[in-house]
Amino acid sequence: MRPAYPLAQMQTLVIERMEAGFTLDRIAELPGYPCRQTLHWWGKADPGFVVRMARARAYGRGQRSWAQAGPSFNHERVGAPQRARDGCRCTPALTAAICDAIRQGASLRSLSMTPGMPHHGTMYCWVRRRPDFAAAVAQACVDREDRYLDQALEIAERCAPQTLAAAQAQVGALRRKMRLMRPYPGSRRAKRMA
Repeated sequence: MRPAYPLAQMQTLVIERMEAGFTLDRIAELPGYPCRQTLHWWGKADPGFVVRMARARAYGRGQRSWAQAGPSFNHERVGAPQRARDGCRCTPALTAAICDAIRQGASLRSLSMTPGMPHHGTMYCWVRRRPDFAAAVAQACVDREDRYLDQALEIAERCAPQTLAAAQAQVGALRRKMRLMRPYPGSRRAKRMA
């Protein structure tokens, strides 16, 4: 049988752990913390605790998902990355920023997780509805693939007989990246417009 917990203090500790990205299973494994069933009982007794846990869980998931992308907590949309939602327009400056990031190896979906960038659905909508944006994105994707091919060529040129296996693995990883990022967004639209 588990010991009795000081309810308010333990609830606060559980919420803090969840905000830090801990799952309920990980919290239950920690010494001195309640099991999942106890948390369930507390939630039945106190609906406010369930709401606080849901917000903490969403925030914690945001911390895990977007830890590499910088600050991600948005009070209006719990757990979502901050995006350029207000007045999100396809401007030439934004198009240039998106295309530069694609040339560096990003995809529209990975860009959407970057603070200040629009949602990936918005960008794919722009690809369908704006021929100039579709053409710019398709060209950036071609440039990205050329960059990957140049990297593969450099690896092959540096390759010595004793490092052949490592070079093949590196080139294989680049080929997988290129294959995953095909077909290019906007490539069909750009061909129809030409």
